[in-house]
Amino acid sequence: MNKKSLFATLAIVMALLMITAFPIPTNANGVRGPRTEDLIIRFYSDVEGAYAALKAGEIDMVGYEITKELFEDAIEDPHIQVAPVADMGMYEFDIQNNWTIKDYPEWRSPTSYWEMRAAMALLTDKNTVVRDCCGGFAERIDQPIAAPTKGWMNESYMAPNYPYEYDPLEAKTVLDSMFPEGTTDNPYYDPTFPGSVQHIRTYPEGHEKAGQDLDPLIICVRKDDRRRLCAGRMLYENLRKHGIPCNVIEADMSALYDRVMGDMNYHVYTGGWSLGRFPALTIYFLYHSMWCFAYGPNYVTGFNATGDSNYPDLDALLELAYYTPSYEAAVTATKNALGVFTEHCITVPLFSALSYWAYNDKVLGAVNMEGYGLEQGYTFMNAYKTDGSPLVYGLKSAPIAQNIIYSSWFYDRQVMDRYYMYGGVDVPPYNLAIDQAGWIQDWTEASVTTWVDPEDGEEKSKVTIWLRTDNYWVTPGTGDKGPVVDAYDWLFSAFVQFAFDDCWLASNYYPDCHHFKLFDYKEIDGEL
Repeated sequence: MNKKSLFATLAIVMALLMITAFPIPTNANGVRGPRTEDLIIRFYSDVEGAYAALKAGEIDMVGYEITKELFEDAIEDPHIQVAPVADMGMYEFDIQNNWTIKDYPEWRSPTSYWEMRAAMALLTDKNTVVRDCCGGFAERIDQPIAAPTKGWMNESYMAPNYPYEYDPLEAKTVLDSMFPEGTTDNPYYDPTFPGSVQHIRTYPEGHEKAGQDLDPLIICVRKDDRRRLCAGRMLYENLRKHGIPCNVIEADMSALYDRVMGDMNYHVYTGGWSLGRFPALTIYFLYHSMWCFAYGPNYVTGFNATGDSNYPDLDALLELAYYTPSYEAAVTATKNALGVFTEHCITVPLFSALSYWAYNDKVLGAVNMEGYGLEQGYTFMNAYKTDGSPLVYGLKSAPIAQNIIYSSWFYDRQVMDRYYMYGGVDVPPYNLAIDQAGWIQDWTEASVTTWVDPEDGEEKSKVTIWLRTDNYWVTPGTGDKGPVVDAYDWLFSAFVQFAFDDCWLASNYYPDCHHFKLFDYKEIDGEL
């Protein structure tokens, strides 16, 4: 696999303060910048608590999708507005595929067997999860990408062709083929439930503990999200009825973060991801073995007994999707990768949220962006209150950390995104399929060429990116125009990221960069 070389002024991920990527509003005092001088952020323990604060007038906007029950209350309240959004996220049962886990290090993990993972999928009634756990405020997904990105899905592995449609009797058949019943009574045996068994299942022939009762699976269920709590309980209750013992940890995000993301010391986790516009990028980082490390984006695929990738066939397809010659080729490779992913039953995708965001009627100028709702730069630059007071934003959880280099959690980003801006191109709020000029002036097909690396003689990609010359720093407090943001600023930001090998964001791109070359505008164009 050839590594890309990114020349000129390409920055991978950078954080700069308030740069004009689109026309900036002017507030009542004639100062350019956000229409309200201050933004106040308050933290709550769950979305219900944040919504109660909205009702009480303590906050102006809830920074998370509201539940069906809250929606029904909101539409009856004349002082609350709701903004509909099709979510660009996914919720799933993450399954630890690694050969072992930390709590059971001396023997093979049951979830490293396809049969166990397939049984979990067969015991998951996705339609009931959408109806009962989400109150219909969700769209079922059978592949690990957001529901709005349907053009990237592999139709051969979607309902009605999904190979693990809810079937408890088939789950019993699959489990019987690998994990036979023992002699210990199953306290959760339910004769009214299809496939329920009277005895605890045992480890299979050839296992280090062959014939012994299965050790309890560690099921980590997020209790700070009622949808995930409901779905998780459905799964572990069905597993117990089928003779699979479970140790259940129902806790909020902060209590599960280290166990799941860091130690990968779990069997099932009720996961959720906020995804981007291009599934080829998403699945590469979430499921390629290269990114399976402590606190990395891939905490599910794991490795086999010899320390090699569990799924080299998936790795190869993910590389084709990521290192692609064209958009069309990326779509094809992504579909093929999703098919292989489903065959291995690496996780059990559940749903993308169909939701509403709530805010009070004093807020004007909010932008309800397709796929993302109210929480994006357009809203916080343009929204204001009729009385001129600061906007107060309520989040369902406090951030774990505020470190631009290391913070990786959604709730970290919710805060940092209010004072950092990312990226080189911007997306129109009502059409995610196209780009619009942001910090980057031009990046056309003509900008992508090749070069021969003298170090190894291989032909590699070369990308030239031109920056806009009307981006500038904004003086804090006044909004006055400051120095132009030039290529040196970009290059500095890139090297700040690359200075830390364990940086959450830059590590995703580090293998693709050979070197940077900075051009002087005068050298290229003869003038600034």
